[in-house]
Formats: sequence, C-alpha cells, structure tokens
Amino acid sequence: MAPGLGFWSEGWSGATGAAGALVITGRPIGKRRGFRAVPLRSTVRLIGFNRRKMEDQRRQVAEKEAATRRATDGQALEDAERLITAWNERQALHAPMIFSPTIGAAIRAGYWFLWVLCPACRMINAIDLRRLHRHPDAAVTSLIPSLSCRSCRPNAAFAELVRLSRTSIADENA
Repeated sequence: MAPGLGFWSEGWSGATGAAGALVITGRPIGKRRGFRAVPLRSTVRLIGFNRRKMEDQRRQVAEKEAATRRATDGQALEDAERLITAWNERQALHAPMIFSPTIGAAIRAGYWFLWVLCPACRMINAIDLRRLHRHPDAAVTSLIPSLSCRSCRPNAAFAELVRLSRTSIADENA
C-alpha cells in the first residue's frame, strides 16, 4: 500500500513522481485492462492549465485586434467626419432626415455637442454627448423623445436637432 493513499488492487503499486503528481505503475489484472486504483484522500494534485501560456495567447489576440483597430481608425474617423458634415448641411437646409450619425461616431470625430432648438420658445441649447448614458451605436435622433425645454414644461414640444458641433453654445458666444 502506498503511503497517503487508500486501497490498491493486487499487482499495482503507486508512487509519486515530480512535483508530487501521482504516477500509477503495474500490470493489468486478468482480462480487464485499465486502472483499478482509487485514492481515498485528495492527495493527488491535478495538473491545471498553463496560466502563462493562456495569458500570452490573450495578449497576442489583444495586440492583433489593436493593430487592426489602429489600421481602420483613420478611415473610420474620416468617414465619421464626412457623415457629420453632410448631416449638418442637411439640417441647415431643413431637408428630410434620411440618415443620422451615431453618438459614438460624433464623439469619436470630436463633435461633442448636439445643438437643440425648442420649437415653442425658440431657445437653443447644447447637449454634451460625452455625458449621456446611451449606447454609442444609438443614433443621435434617438435622443429627440427625451429632450424637452425646461421653460415650456409640462407641455413641451419635441426638440428639433440643429447640428452637431465641436463647441458649446457658450463657447460660440464668448
């Protein structure tokens, strides 16, 4: 019987190898092939995953994703800039709204402020998109139902979107 282990079948011997892992040696008994030894205590250490190898793999995947993101960031920024410029031009002409930039695209392009107009009192205010708790892929137009003028409450009309801007109204007037 091996020390620290329970009953072992006849013809089998148990020994500990490197790092205390259990090594089972011996010959099969009769027609049955395989191990018949069962340790009674949990003295057998299981060999776990290689933590360093997994960390290296995760780091390599993250580096690869970052490299592809860096390669496409310039193009995405340029596309967001063109989209916002076209949207601002259409808003200035009061053209029908066919498309709308996303909140994330506006923030990424540096257009942090959305200017809104109250149709009742004609007051213009700027909303800082960076402070909103909205999904970055949500369209800027999805903000319309939640925007209302404080002066016109409780029966305020829906706000009209004027434009996306890099500066606040306070910065424009100063």
